[in-house]
Amino acid sequence: MLFRVYWTIWAIFAAVTAILAISGNLNAITLSILGFFAFGHTFMGMIGVLPLMAAHPTPKQPKPAKPVA
Repeated sequence: MLFRVYWTIWAIFAAVTAILAISGNLNAITLSILGFFAFGHTFMGMIGVLPLMAAHPTPKQPKPAKPVA
């Protein structure tokens, strides 16, 4: 679910950037603000994935074998 939200925010970011470019409002100040947002959003994605990659599930204990009688 987190990945879907993450990519949705990137899609909104791309759409806003395209709208600003088409309307002629994409200047140096706007690019700086969008750059700060993209930088922060990139690291937010890393933090969202880090717990999944760093933590491993505990190994399951094998079940004892049943004696065959």
